Amino acid sequence: MNKHKDERIGEWAAVGHMVLDGFWPVGAAYGTQVLKLPPVELLGLATFISSVFFLALTLKKGEFSHLRSLKILKGCLLYTACLLIPYMAIFWAAQSNSGINIALFTQSEVIFAALVGWIFLKERVQVARIAGVLCIVAANLIVLYNGSLSFNPASLILIFAPLIFVFGNATAKRLQTQGLSYAPLLLFRSGIGGLFVLLFSFLLEDFQIPSSSSWLFLFLFGFLAFGLPKAFWQIALNKIDLSKTTAIGLSYPAFSFVMAYFLLHEIPSFYQWLGLGFSFIGIYFLMQSSSRKLSELAAPID
Repeated sequence: MNKHKDERIGEWAAVGHMVLDGFWPVGAAYGTQVLKLPPVELLGLATFISSVFFLALTLKKGEFSHLRSLKILKGCLLYTACLLIPYMAIFWAAQSNSGINIALFTQSEVIFAALVGWIFLKERVQVARIAGVLCIVAANLIVLYNGSLSFNPASLILIFAPLIFVFGNATAKRLQTQGLSYAPLLLFRSGIGGLFVLLFSFLLEDFQIPSSSSWLFLFLFGFLAFGLPKAFWQIALNKIDLSKTTAIGLSYPAFSFVMAYFLLHEIPSFYQWLGLGFSFIGIYFLMQSSSRKLSELAAPID
């Protein structure tokens, strides 16, 4: 009964992440294309702003002491690098891609999560999961084609960058099995990681002070894209297996479609709708698999 309850909690947390996470692809496109913010600076500001949420959460839970271990801090640093480095690449690519394409292409994380689960985490290979992965591959190829054999090379960054996310998520699962709660983990990622991203932007980009009209968007973007949904994501990772967590969470393009229409006035093409359809079919197949014990999924990352 407890195992079943934990799995339901994990699934609902993944659904909460899915709904809120539909904002980040559109927000990345809006911030870089409409507000004209440098992409890495946008990521750094949003990430650091979210640290306020995780600082309050960590203090409320009394878990600041979780970060005293050098071994834990090394793991947090690895996790932060595995998440923010690909995000920097994605935000750079967002300058020349639609919000809808960003949402659809980054679903490739499902493919990489399944491969990592099979190869490194020894998850059981299931026919439904294979079918799901193939559908996600088809969705990416359809959207990449989009009626023409020529495509934006930056789209390949959106497709392959999520591979590194998977190792970051696996590292987070290992840290949680060692007793680290998600709140201090995400505080480290958003606070320390956000400062490093901002430093990187200051050194290599045309760093600029955002206009007064941009700050409301930045605060909303930081909280709704990098704050609350990431907390839901970590709860889900602790309750259900990596591939299933990713499968539920990556249904977010449905919400991205709506937000892209209102924020960016984007109208989905036939191929984007078709890609979304294949994505949902793939997610349906991936959802047919059942979770395994968390201890069996600890990532082999030292």
